[in-house]
Amino acid sequence: MSGRVYEWKNLGNSRTVKADVVIVGTGCGGSTLAYELSKNGKK
Repeated sequence: MSGRVYEWKNLGNSRTVKADVVIVGTGCGGSTLAYELSKNGKK
């Protein structure tokens, strides 16, 4: 998943990010979901 975490302050003038899924939060559920989705090729 390296390179797939975006922070608003680092986007500059670009306000468009193409993604299959957006996960808000990295608690138990968010981190597990991100891991499982990334194994299946989701961005």
